[in-house]
Amino acid sequence: GYDIRDHTPAALFYAAAGMASVLFFWATTFAIFQIIMMHEMSDDLEIDCFLRAMGHSAQLPGQMLTVAASLVNIPIVVYLVFCHDFGLLRVHEYDDSVREVLCYFVSVVVVIVLVRGYWSTIPGMIAAVYKAKGKAMAADMQALHKNAVPSAGFDPAHLETSAVPEASA
Repeated sequence: GYDIRDHTPAALFYAAAGMASVLFFWATTFAIFQIIMMHEMSDDLEIDCFLRAMGHSAQLPGQMLTVAASLVNIPIVVYLVFCHDFGLLRVHEYDDSVREVLCYFVSVVVVIVLVRGYWSTIPGMIAAVYKAKGKAMAADMQALHKNAVPSAGFDPAHLETSAVPEASA
């Protein structure tokens, strides 16, 4: 931060870093609260009812995390560009080829890491989670259909709906 001597980039650096840290903190806090609340539920039906009652609020920790992860890139880019000693804007002011090579190398590595993480690794991890959930659900459905006894009141059509049964008054 002290290496960024221009006022506007320094203000952008600190504002984005501050907002990102606050969002990371609250995203973590809300996620922990949700985990604690879900551990209070006794079965899958209660968890399903709880998540339905929360509505879009259930996604709040993930949304805050996404915004924070985006914001944290701003200080990284500002530092790479505006740093007084190693920033891309001032690298040509010095007659030091090692510094110039190091500056460009670090900038390229940072860009590669960000691109690989945001456009390849993270979406792939999310896809793997939902693919695994789909396979587990299909296996559970096959087991339920195989072990079901029609005379015991089992209705496979009931399993296809995601509606939560209403409590009778």
